[in-house]
Amino acid sequence: MSLAKGLFPAVSPNLTGEYHHAEILGLGPFLPKRHAVLLSSLNVGEARYWRELLINNTVLSTVNTRFIEADSGQVAEIERILGPFQTSADAARANVPAAPVGDNLFAQPTWNTTTGQKSGPPPASIPACTRNDCETASTMLHLDPNSAYELNLDARVADVRGAPGKPAEMNGYGGGFAGILEGQFFGVTDWMLQGTHDFTPSTEIYLTGKRTDGLFFVMINFARSPLELKNLSLRKIGSLPLGRNPYRLVGKWGDLNVLENPNVYPRAFFVSSVKPVSSFSEARNLLWRTIDPFDARHVALVDAPASELPARVSEGTVRSLTYTPNQAHLGVSCPDTCYLVLSDLYYPGWKAAIDGQSAPIHLTDAMMRGIVVPAGQHQIELVYHPRSLRFAMLFSLLTFGLVAVMTFRSRPEPEKPLQV
Repeated sequence: MSLAKGLFPAVSPNLTGEYHHAEILGLGPFLPKRHAVLLSSLNVGEARYWRELLINNTVLSTVNTRFIEADSGQVAEIERILGPFQTSADAARANVPAAPVGDNLFAQPTWNTTTGQKSGPPPASIPACTRNDCETASTMLHLDPNSAYELNLDARVADVRGAPGKPAEMNGYGGGFAGILEGQFFGVTDWMLQGTHDFTPSTEIYLTGKRTDGLFFVMINFARSPLELKNLSLRKIGSLPLGRNPYRLVGKWGDLNVLENPNVYPRAFFVSSVKPVSSFSEARNLLWRTIDPFDARHVALVDAPASELPARVSEGTVRSLTYTPNQAHLGVSCPDTCYLVLSDLYYPGWKAAIDGQSAPIHLTDAMMRGIVVPAGQHQIELVYHPRSLRFAMLFSLLTFGLVAVMTFRSRPEPEKPLQV
């Protein structure tokens, strides 16, 4: 991840931001939308909330972000938020237990709705959005300055279908913190919900500045059906600096500093269990849990029905791993059925084979790849065969054939000899 880029901080998978297009290892010229949403960003690749990403650490470790570029001002900001960087002598400090978590700050305040209603505890639902206006619920907050907070909630909106012949109505909700000097907002759309009708968790980190007066929290329903809410909580993670900086400062060249994330996951590894998830949003918010971090190093979040996954898995061994452009080759051994996670983007066009036999690739940990591997020693091959490339080759062949036919037909006929 580079915080010192010219336009904005960005996470570049496989160094695609540092090298030319030929170095992209089967990612295509664009990154999928889930890459931006997992980073809590509005643009693909951008890391606008890099401070929150550094506090969380799980997301960066999951997407195999080992090194971070930062200028001197950003280094000072990281120390202000997290505390001093690690050294080789105190590397274990990253495992220092977090400070005791505060009470739920949403339990007591008065909530106001667009319709003028007031309630004590957080509302259980917000009315549907009409054609003219969308309903909201808000509450004033009294937060400590220079502190970190974690927001959690479970929400559900019903499936709303438009009239026959018309597209389905927009389905989703959003919210955020708004104050005199700044604001931070989030949104959960129908794309993130992927059609699920269950309660879906949302997790966000919010950092306060020097001033917290006039700050309030708002939830908005922009779906055509009521928004149901439960387990709405806002808890303090701690005051800045948090005193648990997991990063190391490993190099400095002028104003450019290089930080190392020692917690980064291997490029390919086996987990001890799998957890099915029903949507991208569910996986994303489990990874963003910071007060009670999710252990993605040993538990894989797999976007697949439980019936398609093994009930139990054992941890295997990656004996070899070789990358070439658009290909990956692994030698593995498993004492029993295993689940292999690759810290590479799940991207259309990738195909997997175990000992030459085709194997499905599962969307894992919101944006990574995962494969079920049977017991024994195996050779696994992943090859990038995008549909766009096949279409391009077919189009080129058709174009070549058309040009050949037109050229043949346009050739002048030989002159016939004169007959006397």
